Amino acid sequence: MASEKKQGKQEREFHLKIRELLKKKRPEFRRQCSHKIKSVKANWRYPEGIHSKIRERRAGHIHVVETGYRSPRSVRGLHNSGLSMVMISNSKELEKINREEEGIIISKNVGMKKKLQIIEEARKKNIMILNLDADAYIKKVEEKKKEKELQKKEKKEEKAKPKEAKKKEEKKEEVKEETEEGKKEREKREIEKVLITKT
Repeated sequence: MASEKKQGKQEREFHLKIRELLKKKRPEFRRQCSHKIKSVKANWRYPEGIHSKIRERRAGHIHVVETGYRSPRSVRGLHNSGLSMVMISNSKELEKINREEEGIIISKNVGMKKKLQIIEEARKKNIMILNLDADAYIKKVEEKKKEKELQKKEKKEEKAKPKEAKKKEEKKEEVKEETEEGKKEREKREIEKVLITKT
């Protein structure tokens, strides 16, 4: 059994190398007239025109999609690492995965918290994540958290500042009121003095 598994792995690796070589040789398949007309997109459509030189496979024209360009059957649909890809949206689904033959792809609909849980459990079980660099993602999340904390602190400080400013203004107003009352009292005293001196 172990020797068969080794043989299977070696075969897979060999076929993956062949696939890479075939990819390099494979031409770029473009839609007919996509280089001439702006509204025609470059993604491939089979040419159906009566006078189409591409449909007739004439020399010097764009290549037509054919089965001969396909990758080897044993490696079809596999990741470059040689693992078959399994889509995952929660940490419970990790239990079904065979880590020697399968790697996981975390769904794009999964939120940050669940993603972190999945990454932690995948690391514990030694399962490969194919669509994420786990370390880089964790660093990014930590940086975001720090930024959010800083923003919260700034907002709190901004909210506290107006309160302090209001208190200062109130104190100034109180001082002003006191001074105005004091002025009135002084004026009264001066008037009284003038009246006394006249009599």
